[in-house]
Amino acid sequence: MNKDIKILISTHKLVKLPNCKQFYGISVGQALDFKNLKKDTNIYYSDSEEIDNISNKNWFYCEITAQYYAYKHLQAEYFGFMHYRRLLSFTDFNAKEIYYNIPSVGKISKKLLHTYKITTKNIQFTIEQYDIIVPNPYYMPMNIYQQYAESHNIDAFIIALKILHKKYPHMWKDAKEHLKQNYIYLCNIFIFKNEIFQEYSKWLFDILFTMEAELVKNSTIPIQGIKEYARLGGFIAERLCSIYIDYLIKKNKYKILHLPMLLLNEKVNIKHKILNSFFPPLTKRRTWFDKSIKPSLKKLLGKY
Repeated sequence: MNKDIKILISTHKLVKLPNCKQFYGISVGQALDFKNLKKDTNIYYSDSEEIDNISNKNWFYCEITAQYYAYKHLQAEYFGFMHYRRLLSFTDFNAKEIYYNIPSVGKISKKLLHTYKITTKNIQFTIEQYDIIVPNPYYMPMNIYQQYAESHNIDAFIIALKILHKKYPHMWKDAKEHLKQNYIYLCNIFIFKNEIFQEYSKWLFDILFTMEAELVKNSTIPIQGIKEYARLGGFIAERLCSIYIDYLIKKNKYKILHLPMLLLNEKVNIKHKILNSFFPPLTKRRTWFDKSIKPSLKKLLGKY
């Protein structure tokens, strides 16, 4: 009997979703007018007024408003989270064999879904073999803490880390070590067995809500009026998610799979559309091409 798998794809606008039974669209930040899709059972609305939600805080928490909705209101044996522009590829090719990036692959099409094995049958088969599925780590030129400090409000992140240290001291050593690494699990994207998802969500929102309360207490104006705080909860959640994934991996008690991430981008230029058509990113054929490409052709194509 197939296990119940719910992969929620966060969106703030009407988009085309892969036609797989495990995928569910979920509105974040505002109620979407899906018109004729209003009765579609594969669409969730995280901002229904009569339910417990944090959708009105999407400006701060970003896509994890969808995670909170699932944590509080949905049931499944596996929970997964992706974005309308970012999906995991379910190919069996190990993308770690090449220098890992997040390739732009155009818009959703039957050919794209076939190339990256994003099908109901393959998704079901793959997920049921594992406890945890995460994106391949993304490597940066500096460690996680340094990168965050250069890009965002470090004071709020320090508050979150102090809360982690105080409330979950058993995790602090691993968390501190992970922050020194130059790889990160991006975008709050993952697929967890339900019991792992429940434990992670309880941990994550405990830290984030305590941090938010501290920010509110320390602010002389409402935090939504502070420009530097826009999307801050989502950025911090991304680092906390990476810490938690690394913590789970180090426990060495779960079956874990890493998969490459795809960026769905309709604005891929014509040169790369042609290239991607013959040599799809994150495939063995593309690996061969990247290794064999002549300097003149590389100059013509530019960075890809």
